[in-house]
Amino acid sequence: MASGVESLVTIGGTGKPYVNMESGNSSVQDDDFWEKVLTDKRLQRYDAVEVAIVTAVMPCIMVVGLVTNFTFLFVMYRVAWMRTNVNAYLFNLAIADILVLTLGVGDKLWHYMETPFMLDEAFRGTVGCVLIDLLLDSVYFTGLFLVTLVSLHRFNAVCRPHSGSHQQNKASTRRWIAGAWLGGILLASSLVPSYCVLTLYDIPAWPDTPKYSQLPQVIGFCQPIEDWMPTAVNLVQTVPFFVAMTANTLMYIRIIMSLNHIVAKGSEFGCKDVNERIRNRVTKMLVANGCVFFMCLFPFELTSLLSVSGGVEINVAWSHCVRMLLYINSTVNPIIYGVTNSKYRKAYALAYACYKSKSSDMVKYELSIPLNRMKDRPTTAVTDCRVRGGDS
Repeated sequence: MASGVESLVTIGGTGKPYVNMESGNSSVQDDDFWEKVLTDKRLQRYDAVEVAIVTAVMPCIMVVGLVTNFTFLFVMYRVAWMRTNVNAYLFNLAIADILVLTLGVGDKLWHYMETPFMLDEAFRGTVGCVLIDLLLDSVYFTGLFLVTLVSLHRFNAVCRPHSGSHQQNKASTRRWIAGAWLGGILLASSLVPSYCVLTLYDIPAWPDTPKYSQLPQVIGFCQPIEDWMPTAVNLVQTVPFFVAMTANTLMYIRIIMSLNHIVAKGSEFGCKDVNERIRNRVTKMLVANGCVFFMCLFPFELTSLLSVSGGVEINVAWSHCVRMLLYINSTVNPIIYGVTNSKYRKAYALAYACYKSKSSDMVKYELSIPLNRMKDRPTTAVTDCRVRGGDS
């Protein structure tokens, strides 16, 4: 930065000035001086790629995501036998995904329309600094908890069928869902001190030329109360993700191993084809959900972890890319349900055919031999290996 650049005047909030600028008459400075000023990373402007990402790619992802998630909600409303405990979790996950898409992409578009600087947050105001990130963090953590609850439900159903913990009533399911939302809000609230102070900076007058006519005279940043808080907050944000990823991975491995064991036992009784079909469908949906969820979120969390370690500069364009993966994850969940599970495809068809089904017609697999007997009693006689209902 040029040596004549000295101090940017703080006109509101607290914190150290980010950019130093001479407060004298800007007209005496040549164009090279102001171009050097604009090279400061905190005055970074949108380039062509970033404009395309914010104005075209992200809105397209949002539209597709809203269509897929509202479709799933519509199917849940129209098809009675879809209202299971697991789908209650997925219903709330769809709501969380809708909020992620509308709040996240909406904030990016608002930012682009209000200021040419990618890091300028003056337009938000103090309330916006707190409210927008609080809502986004809340639905993010809630989605993480809901995905883990679905995995836990499946784990109990397959690996611990005797425990009865997978046979929840509606009241118990509602309590778990309420706990996920409450936990997400509380965890997000703990991050508020890292961005709740809006500091405004008055920039001396830009040159009176068309090139600089659209640049604002005041910029602002949502800053922490204390300098150490961003580091602590990044840890608070990343630790739950990596704990959940580890727990989900272990549960998926156990589920797949148990299903393989059950199928191996079932094959001894002439149920190979039926049981292989069950294993393959359940495994396919588990692997697809788990891989997409954690692959989409991992770059974002890794970026947060690297920013804690220091020494790694995170480019704003890269931040946009990793956030796009978050939005893609919120978009594809209902697509995965339909692609990997014929029960959901049937429900979509019924819903849009204006067909009303009764809850007693719930489609599910039900082996005539309990899972525990198939595991523990290989000599049990099998008289009927038929699977009732549609595909699952």
